[in-house]
Amino acid sequence: MFLVIAFLHIPKTAGTSFKSLLRANFGIRCVESNKVKRSIYTDRDLKFARKVFIRIGAVVGHNLKNPVDHLHGQEITLLTFLRQPVDRCISHYQDRVIRNGLTMTFEEWISLEDNQNLMVRLIAGSQDLQRAKEILAGQFLFIGFTERFEESLKLLNSLLDKPLDLSYRTSIRSRSNHVREEIIKNQRSMELAVRHNELDQQLYDFAFSELYLPLLSRHSQGIEKVTVISDRFTRKQRLLFHSSIRYNKMIYRPLVKILDK
Repeated sequence: MFLVIAFLHIPKTAGTSFKSLLRANFGIRCVESNKVKRSIYTDRDLKFARKVFIRIGAVVGHNLKNPVDHLHGQEITLLTFLRQPVDRCISHYQDRVIRNGLTMTFEEWISLEDNQNLMVRLIAGSQDLQRAKEILAGQFLFIGFTERFEESLKLLNSLLDKPLDLSYRTSIRSRSNHVREEIIKNQRSMELAVRHNELDQQLYDFAFSELYLPLLSRHSQGIEKVTVISDRFTRKQRLLFHSSIRYNKMIYRPLVKILDK
């Protein structure tokens, strides 16, 4: 059985950049889980995808929630990226305002449970910090960090049996940071951001100090000469990248709509 990378894409953690890397490596073997239009991607969805994709190499998407309860099999290799929680939270809100036209105030938005401690909830399925820690430590092959994105890519390659080509496209950056700046200047908003991301902060600190840094120490010599390239694909990588997008949009999504009842 070929290993399948299952990438839990937590919003605003450089996941779109990492997804571009997976597309450029796997092409039409990269499954976009969001194409099923369901809130949680499960074994049932992956079973159907195996009928559409030849020898799946990676599954990516925001709906790979609580993957240890919904995706099973020894071939599944779990990866994710974390980001400093308050920064991630504010960036998430700003993105919703600018790109999606959200009209809620930050105080209204952060008061909703769905927007609190998002990293813990996506990993554990609830605001269960201890379970999230146990899952990261015992079930995930790798946890990268947005603030150390390229270093994280190099470290990941040292863990994979078949290294990836570390070329990626930088994700879309916000057209403006005025929303972020207003929140940062507002003491009440910042207090709420900290309060409602306390569990995420503890998870972040645990993953960085207990998982990432020891792993980095063990593999530091091996990654010194590894090259990471941003915003520059070879012709082959461009073909793989665009074929992945087209296949998921023009083949996988229509077949899901027609056949996966």
